[in-house]
Amino acid sequence: MRRATVSDRWGKIHGDLWIHDKFLMLTAEAGWLWTRALSFAIAQKTFGEISRGALIAIRGTDEAAAELVAAGLWDETENGWRLHDWDDHQQSREDAEALSRKRSEAGRKGGRPRKTAKPVTSGNEQPTSNPKPNENQIGFNLPSKPKADESNQKAEQEQEQEQEQEVNPPTPRRGAYPPDFEDFWAIYPKHAGKRDAFKAWKAAVKRADRETINAGARAYADDPNREPTFTKHPATWLRADAWDDDPIPARGVSETVKAIDSVNAYRAMQDEMAWPLKLERKRA
Repeated sequence: MRRATVSDRWGKIHGDLWIHDKFLMLTAEAGWLWTRALSFAIAQKTFGEISRGALIAIRGTDEAAAELVAAGLWDETENGWRLHDWDDHQQSREDAEALSRKRSEAGRKGGRPRKTAKPVTSGNEQPTSNPKPNENQIGFNLPSKPKADESNQKAEQEQEQEQEQEVNPPTPRRGAYPPDFEDFWAIYPKHAGKRDAFKAWKAAVKRADRETINAGARAYADDPNREPTFTKHPATWLRADAWDDDPIPARGVSETVKAIDSVNAYRAMQDEMAWPLKLERKRA
């Protein structure tokens, strides 16, 4: 029997997941499919993508997948599905690639040339008639080694510094963010990952004007159907061009709230039916 490959990768899961409305309404099959899909995406580094072939591999069904889409836990894609808001809770593809580049660069800088192995001799070899010249011999002038061009060395150092900053840009000091970004930051309803949000904002303003982005952020902040728990991180919102999204659809009353209301109504009815009997017993 073939043994499954063991992965050393880890993901994150919120401690209140088991009591959230979206999961309370799921069937056991759909909930278990979500768990397997999360593990599969972490182990295979699909960054939340679940293809139709992967659905079969993790023994999922189209019915359970449709249930997860309806609950807002999966998003449909051209090739299958994607776990909702993956970049907000797990490692994004961009962060993984940046980390890989940083490690490769660190390995390149820290690598050492291999030592050339000395030839094995028996000890009986005779010296050759033309031994290798020694620069310490009197009267022997070796040509001086050409010095490396200082300008080229400086250019290489600057290039390495620029590459390092692209992988891990320095955090701006307080007050160092541009005013236009601070305007967006004040409007957006969730303040998390400001440095990452600033990077995403600089790319976003190349695709849309600042007024459009700020108007979209203000509409998202004022949307009455936006849940604080599931508010997108600003970097995720910017990278998705979410200022063009439609308003969030209204959510129905959760089944849990309906069940609680039914129990309360049933208890009130029992109290009302028992009241005449209590009054009669009191008179007796």
